[in-house]
Amino acid sequence: MTLFGASGGLSACMLTRPWLRPHARTALPWAGLLLVLLLSSLTTDQSGRAPTQRSWVYGRLNQEHTFGQTLVVERDALVAVRVLLFAGPTNRDDPVTLRLRYAEGDLPDLAAITLPQRALDQHEMTTFAIPPLTLDFPPQLVTTTLRLDLEASTLPPGEWITIMAGPDTYLGGALFVDGRARASADLAFQPIYRHRWFDMLLPISRMAHGKRGLLGWPPFYALLAYACCALLTHALLQLWRAVRAAVDAR
Repeated sequence: MTLFGASGGLSACMLTRPWLRPHARTALPWAGLLLVLLLSSLTTDQSGRAPTQRSWVYGRLNQEHTFGQTLVVERDALVAVRVLLFAGPTNRDDPVTLRLRYAEGDLPDLAAITLPQRALDQHEMTTFAIPPLTLDFPPQLVTTTLRLDLEASTLPPGEWITIMAGPDTYLGGALFVDGRARASADLAFQPIYRHRWFDMLLPISRMAHGKRGLLGWPPFYALLAYACCALLTHALLQLWRAVRAAVDAR
């Protein structure tokens, strides 16, 4: 049954059973409110643009060497970065840190995620989860190009974590070794973005970005828009009834 078929059935039921009409009028706005809340809360995590090749054993991450990569942030909220790096079986708790910052300027880190060495995946990419990060589009004061840096500051030279990379297949990015760019290669990484489906109707994620409390909750803006539409519809219906009553009274 389609949505329009269901609506037609409800209207027919209200006409043949008048005692249902007051209840339906009361319930419909609340049903709409719950539907908007549900739809504005739906999110999915999706892979973003990434290098297409990652077969090079590129270097050793420890206290002597760091590795990084520049990446262009897409429009959805960045919620994780997956990196292909291997430590082998180990029980070491040495911290492995991924830092995110703007590629240009000496600005503070946007995010810093630390995992113990033993938590690194031995077969697949390791996921570094971050608080949802959304940048403004088009850029005003900052660029949407970020740089991620990998550090293992306590891992001695005799120990290392293997860094995987590949040829330069990521447009707009470059691999960094000890702070120096290697334009011919890209780190084996995969950004993960959280897509909110309601943003196609109203950009509620960007409205909430950077705000605190209730104003930082994206569904609030969807509910606010719904309430405004409902009040406007109610006002127009009241106006229409008043006009019709005035015409009938003549």
